[in-house]
Amino acid sequence: MVVEHDVGSFRKGIAVLLTVLTGCFRKVEDAYGTINWESVVLIAAMMPMSTALEETGVAAMMSSSLVSTLGEMEPYALIAGIYFTTSFITMFISNTATAVLMAPVALVAAQQIHVSPYSFLMAVALGATCALPRHSPRRQTHW
Repeated sequence: MVVEHDVGSFRKGIAVLLTVLTGCFRKVEDAYGTINWESVVLIAAMMPMSTALEETGVAAMMSSSLVSTLGEMEPYALIAGIYFTTSFITMFISNTATAVLMAPVALVAAQQIHVSPYSFLMAVALGATCALPRHSPRRQTHW
């Protein structure tokens, strides 16, 4: 494990060095300027909401209803249900917030049917990004 950590650190160091040498970022301020701070703040603000969903049992209630409805079928049906639920919620709130809110629901649902949660969390990620566009200035597409 020590060797893997050293190789990973070495690769990161090379990446940073190449970024500076190729002129991608000349100053640290330029690097900070490329960060989308709105998304960072949104994710940070939704983390307590996600924790509250877990602590109050709402995540367990949502996942129990999904499991009771779709759990009798194969896990693919439950994954599809989580995907479409995430896509539906994304039409009303931002995709980042939806992913943070639905991740505990997907995790509990996977634990309830005793399968790996990775595919369920991937369904949340894809559902949050593949939602139908809504009519708002932020998501308006210009043809």
